Amino acid sequence: MQSGTGDVCRVVVGSLVVAAGLGLVGVSAFDGGIGPTLVGFFVFFAGYTISQGGHASGGRSLPEPSATLAGRFSLVGVGGLAAAFGVTTFADTIVDASAARAALAGISCIGGYMFTHLGINGNLL
Repeated sequence: MQSGTGDVCRVVVGSLVVAAGLGLVGVSAFDGGIGPTLVGFFVFFAGYTISQGGHASGGRSLPEPSATLAGRFSLVGVGGLAAAFGVTTFADTIVDASAARAALAGISCIGGYMFTHLGINGNLL
């Protein structure tokens, strides 16, 4: 990334959008709402993309469907839904402890992250 005023502005604006999205995720997860939590993740994803300036990170590219726009949107959607479910389940687990629910929340969150990262960046690294 080149250092310049545009880059700094993009990172600052993207970071503010990321923070707003994660704030919505946190509040919504404890309210038990998967829908608002998913919206918070989509706001976060937008901020992440803004801060990157449309540049995909380096790493190993994977074959289809990650290379198609529809495939990438699908991966982001599935990943966002899995992450929203996982975070909401994790919030419930804090209130009512359950090892099985905690494991499900962790798997869902990490899986959601992986699908979303692949969708946004076209790679897992």
